[in-house]
Amino acid sequence: MASSSGDKVSMPLFHGDDYASWKVKMRTYLMSEGLWCIVANGYLEPSDETTLPESKKKELESTSMVNAKALSKLQNGVGVTIFPRIIRARSAKEAWDIIAKEFEGTQLLVKIAKIHHDPKLWPNPEEFKPKRFLTTHKHIDYRGQDFELIPFKSGRRICLGMSLASESMLLTLANLLHGFDIASPTGGPVDMTEGPGFTLHKANPLEVLLTPSFPAHLYA
Repeated sequence: MASSSGDKVSMPLFHGDDYASWKVKMRTYLMSEGLWCIVANGYLEPSDETTLPESKKKELESTSMVNAKALSKLQNGVGVTIFPRIIRARSAKEAWDIIAKEFEGTQLLVKIAKIHHDPKLWPNPEEFKPKRFLTTHKHIDYRGQDFELIPFKSGRRICLGMSLASESMLLTLANLLHGFDIASPTGGPVDMTEGPGFTLHKANPLEVLLTPSFPAHLYA
């Protein structure tokens, strides 16, 4: 991206392919020209300048010039097939957002809980049946090798705390069950209603009664 003189960033040109690279390069270029703030924050033309004080008029005039310069850079930073898409943009931010909306792409979010409750993969998925991991599903590896069960995700973005979570959870739960009798305040089943969202959580707070299993001095 550097010019032959080595002291100035050259403007990248976008023809419709490799938008991710152009976005980074163009943002760097606009920053080097002192124009990125107007692109990021936007510029809104005042509806009536006649009632504004003279100092405010000069400030708006200066901002308008910066916006025009940034808009010009974006217009000249795209190819002839892309330019018609931003020809009606009045601000640099508007032009930037138009390009981003068309070429940014769609982010795909996978709800892992749906996979973990798929009856094709897990017979009676709503049933609490830990023994399945010792019998019918004992071959399943939760460490990202089998996509039927990926509580810590998989691949390059696998959870860094997987080992800590799996080992600490076992010890914490074992100590909790060893030291306390756990019961529901109503004596009935625990409300396991799920709340909305991509992260599985309870719709209602968990309410339990903890009764010490041993004399109080043993917990000190």
